[in-house]
Parts: sequence; structure tokens; C-alpha cells
Amino acid sequence: MRIALAQSLFVQPDLLLLDEPTNHLDVHAVTWLEEFLKTWEKTVVVVSHDRCFLNNTTTHTIFLHRKRLWYYGGNYETFLRVRAEQRTNQEAIAQQQNRKVAHLKQFIQRFGQGHKKMAKQAG
Repeated sequence: MRIALAQSLFVQPDLLLLDEPTNHLDVHAVTWLEEFLKTWEKTVVVVSHDRCFLNNTTTHTIFLHRKRLWYYGGNYETFLRVRAEQRTNQEAIAQQQNRKVAHLKQFIQRFGQGHKKMAKQAG
């Protein structure tokens, strides 16, 4: 794994794609890779389950959800916090809309019949 990683970094690509780069690496190699990627001035796309590695190396997160890409600035912890805040806000908006719909349905149910009667009386 170290050799494959070294070969990839040696050619200095403009775009580096890393899929689970911490697998099969010891702590020293992971630490070295984290420090190396912090100073890498080109684009790196990392797919990893290692939250600590993501938190230490990322500056932006792209989240794929329902065939849409969502962009978040900051490290992985920032992504988690902002996403949780967004979900809370979306749930609050949905509840508020549901209350409005229920209120309108109740209003129509209460006064909708009265309008029909008034219309018949006027006609």
C-alpha cells in the first residue's frame, strides 16, 4: 500500500483520487499522509470511513444525497454540524407548513359551507 501511494504521489498529479487511503497503513504512515495532504496544493478527492483522517485533512465536503451534490466548507466535523442544523431547520419548516395546512383545512371546513349557503341566498 505504501508503494502504491508513493507511486501516485511521485508523479504529482493535478487531481489525486484516494479511496480508503488509510486502509493497510500503520499509525506512522497515516500521520505522514495527513501531514503531506495538508501541504498538497492540488486537488484531492478522498473517500474514507476514517472520520479522524477526514477531519484532519479535508477543507471541503461534497455530500451526495438523492442524486444531488451538496457542498459544505470546512472539515468533516463542520459538515456534520452544519448538516444537522440544516435538517433541524428543514424539520421545523415542514412542521410549520403542516400547521398552516391544518389550519386552512379547518377554516375551509368551518366556513366553506357557509359561503355556499350565502351564495345560494344571493342568487
